[in-house]
Amino acid sequence: MVAVPRLVSLIRTMLAQSRSLPFPGPRGLPIVGMALELTPHVALRKMMMWTDTYGGTFAFWIFFTPVIVTSDLKVIREVMRDSPKIYSPEIRKSRRLDELDMPTLLTADGDEWKMHRRMTAPAFSEKNADAMLPTIAKISRRLVNQLSKETSHSGTVSRRVDPLKWFRLVTLDIMFAVSQGEDWGFLDSSPRSGFVLEMVENFLDGITFLMMNSGMAMMIQHRFPWNLNPRVRRAHAALQRAAHFTRNAIDKRRAELEAGEEPRKDILDQLIQSDTDALGGEPSGAKARAEAMSLGHDPTTADDLANLPYLEACVLENIRVQAVDQTFPRVNSEPSEIDSKPVAANTVVILLLGRALIHPARGGTDFKPERWLGSDGKVDRNHMRDIPIFGDGPRVCPGRMLAVKEIVIIAATLLRHCSDIRLSRQYLEVGTRINLTRTPTNLYLDLEFRV
Repeated sequence: MVAVPRLVSLIRTMLAQSRSLPFPGPRGLPIVGMALELTPHVALRKMMMWTDTYGGTFAFWIFFTPVIVTSDLKVIREVMRDSPKIYSPEIRKSRRLDELDMPTLLTADGDEWKMHRRMTAPAFSEKNADAMLPTIAKISRRLVNQLSKETSHSGTVSRRVDPLKWFRLVTLDIMFAVSQGEDWGFLDSSPRSGFVLEMVENFLDGITFLMMNSGMAMMIQHRFPWNLNPRVRRAHAALQRAAHFTRNAIDKRRAELEAGEEPRKDILDQLIQSDTDALGGEPSGAKARAEAMSLGHDPTTADDLANLPYLEACVLENIRVQAVDQTFPRVNSEPSEIDSKPVAANTVVILLLGRALIHPARGGTDFKPERWLGSDGKVDRNHMRDIPIFGDGPRVCPGRMLAVKEIVIIAATLLRHCSDIRLSRQYLEVGTRINLTRTPTNLYLDLEFRV
């Protein structure tokens, strides 16, 4: 009798795979399809290769689940604009974030998602983002102060700098300061920051593990017998700790506001007031430095940033060429169409946005910040809509303006205080590691500070 369900499952798989897919693509082995070839560490590289072989949009099977992969920007925008009406994030479909015990923009769907988007959008408005600039500027200067401590009296860095380490710390300081109004002092190695840093690292490690093993969703659930696996147990425990920390921060701040404290300009206070808990090359470098120096002081206001259009263009071009988020998996909840072809319900659709952004029609991999500037020398906002580096449609990144402003302030502050920033000679072979996001490997910099 035990063999009967297995036989039924086998027949179901074979019948499913007998259906034709709407696009060409690799076929793989019977029953398993391409599952064995798409291990977490090689999946993206494989899909990039298949793009060269089968074109901008292709399809294949993973067991009895049809998968469509596209790097065609027209198709990507079509899918993004139909979200969340038809296409849901794959992370929602597999329910791997249920441990958070709170709905978010990432996990919500339908009317629930619309409510959260409507409530959170004001907190990320340009006016509120501008109000956070002094905080970002203060922490950016703290980064410069910490890095300059490593210099000799001549102004030359005394040892190699790991930018990933430092920018992770400055990003965490800024993230907590603008989101919760809390200065944990990650850059200063504050004693009280240790447990928060460990929690964040464990959370990122846990969610990366769950996402990268999405093909084995049943075997990474937080229930017996799967939680006998210590790796699965640690991943879910990390998510639960992060949820507990966030909930405590919200409750603490809500109590402070109810006790009469003045509202702050951070994101958490904005959300509470909204009554919701939803939470390049040398020439371009020289030109960006000259623009930052001409400002006469470290940038702290929106007016300062308006005088740094070329530096902002460098930031936008870097996001295009070196996209952090390479893939956006979606699942359609009902039959739909992609590129005028019928797509069955419950099809996984993987959007290769990173690949689409470096298509020759959009500039390829050539780093050219000028493409973002209009004839008046200012950033062309219409071009930003044409090249959706932050996504498109209803699920476009709500914090995109704040993110760009943050990076511009950090970059301008570093350029103003460093006379030279260059790759360390012994580490010219910079690589890339892609898990949930894209991060550099073997990247070290030599900095020279003005004294």
